[in-house]
Amino acid sequence: MGIASVLCSAAALTPCLFGLPVVFGLPLSLTTWILARSDLSKMQKGLMDPAGKPLTSYARYLALAGLLLNLCSMSFWGLICLNSLWREWARV
Repeated sequence: MGIASVLCSAAALTPCLFGLPVVFGLPLSLTTWILARSDLSKMQKGLMDPAGKPLTSYARYLALAGLLLNLCSMSFWGLICLNSLWREWARV
């Protein structure tokens, strides 16, 4: 899930997709981050087998990277929309 969230987030920055992968990348990143954090906490308390700790930590970092990429993508497309609106208002 972590790799998929990063890929969706990175794809959202491409101009040909118009930021649409954010629709999938943002919820996927949030879900992955929440689940990984919960699993790591259970591992620390001894309620879950700690053998998966390295992969879970890696998934949490990928989810965080996906969240940051999603925020960058949303900012990028938001600025493009604002620029377009500003130019339209300036013509009036």
